[in-house]
Order: sequence, then structure tokens, then C-alpha cells
Amino acid sequence: MKVQTETGLRMILYFYFSERRQEMALPDSTIRFLAKAGMDDEYLKRLEVLQSEDGREEDIIRILRKFRFELLDRIHEKQQCLDSLDYLIYRMKKEV
Repeated sequence: MKVQTETGLRMILYFYFSERRQEMALPDSTIRFLAKAGMDDEYLKRLEVLQSEDGREEDIIRILRKFRFELLDRIHEKQQCLDSLDYLIYRMKKEV
């Protein structure tokens, strides 16, 4: 699972620069990965629009960072659920 996560992070961070190095484009595989990771349609549409505009690299990076923080918050919430479940299992086993 760690290898898959590292590959996914590389995909998010991977940017293809055109020959002129003036515009940045996210590969289709990265867009699909972002959608699979839970990025909502609003963000995805915004990324598509920004890709077509010159000089919007900072805006694209800002959206990716914002999504990263949202994804990390969801991970922390899930971790708290797991911790609570582990504690419940521990208590039940202790009572048996």
C-alpha cells in the first residue's frame, strides 16, 4: 500500500511542461487520479479551465495544495474512527 500511495503522490506532483515551457498541463492520468482520490467536479473543472490559460501555474498549485489539505483532514478523521474502533474492540476483549 505504501508503494501505491507514493506512486499516487508522484502523479499529483507530476507536471508536464510544453516545449515552450510557457504553459503547464496535467496529464489525463493525473486528472483521473485526482477524481479517484475524491477531488470534486468543481475543482476538476477549475483545473481544466486554468490549464488553458497562460501563466496560471500558481493557481493550479494552489488548488492542488488546498485539495491536499482537505484530503489530509479526511485521513485524520478516518484515523480517529479507526482509533475509536480499536479501543472498542480492546474493551470488549477485556470484558470477555
